Amino acid sequence: MLGSSGMLASSDPEGPFARLVELPGTPVTACFTTRLAGDLRDAAGAWWRDVLGDLLTGAEGTHPVGPSCPGRVVLAQQVHGAGVAVVGPGDHEAVATPASGADAGVAESLTPGAGVAAEADALVSGEAGTCLGVLSADCVPIALGSPEGMFAAVHAGWRGLAAGVVESAVTVLRSMGATRVAGAAGACIGPCCYEFSPGDLDVALRAIGGTARSFTRGGRAALDLRAGVREACARSGVDLVWQSDACTACGEGWYSYRARGDEGRQGVLVWRSGA
Repeated sequence: MLGSSGMLASSDPEGPFARLVELPGTPVTACFTTRLAGDLRDAAGAWWRDVLGDLLTGAEGTHPVGPSCPGRVVLAQQVHGAGVAVVGPGDHEAVATPASGADAGVAESLTPGAGVAAEADALVSGEAGTCLGVLSADCVPIALGSPEGMFAAVHAGWRGLAAGVVESAVTVLRSMGATRVAGAAGACIGPCCYEFSPGDLDVALRAIGGTARSFTRGGRAALDLRAGVREACARSGVDLVWQSDACTACGEGWYSYRARGDEGRQGVLVWRSGA
């Protein structure tokens, strides 16, 4: 199921969770959700306590795992940048808004207890009892973790990939003591449905990498976000152990803003076990 080759998952979800991934060699777990679980923007409320809590303890779910349910959730509100926010022990249910441009890739610690505390498209922490989350409706939700217990949740659309959001998150993880970094990537819009004008695609590929060039089902120029994530992980030394091949636009069971104008969001929740 997991391996350094980054095997792809099945295209359509069979239940509320697309995949529960324990990043190998680390104490880090990631839960990739679908629209069947409801809007992930409610993760700090009853959804988190009742649904995911049951899954983790084995009370309801069919894939119980070892880590206990974290006591708090920190979510980011993304605007397709590459900023990174470090979540510390005093940052209770903080909400982050991501940075771009000159501030991209700069790690900023969240202010304890703040409601809007930093700008980021990646959240990084080493705190047990804390869960990091990012939301998506076509962009790629990514989980990162290290043997030392550092972990990250990353939101990567084409603008974020071009700005280096994956590389920025890994740089901060390593600055906090991470050595080897493992990663997993959830569902996103596929090249089958992600048409770009040839000129815009050329501009994007100069930053993202040439392997992300693709075509829609109709043969028009398209961007392959999955390939872009693989390139970013390779550049930053991330072992991408799992990647979904689901298309949020044409697959069943996903929110898609581009295809349907959905307001709800799936995404990923990432945490570590142990003290």
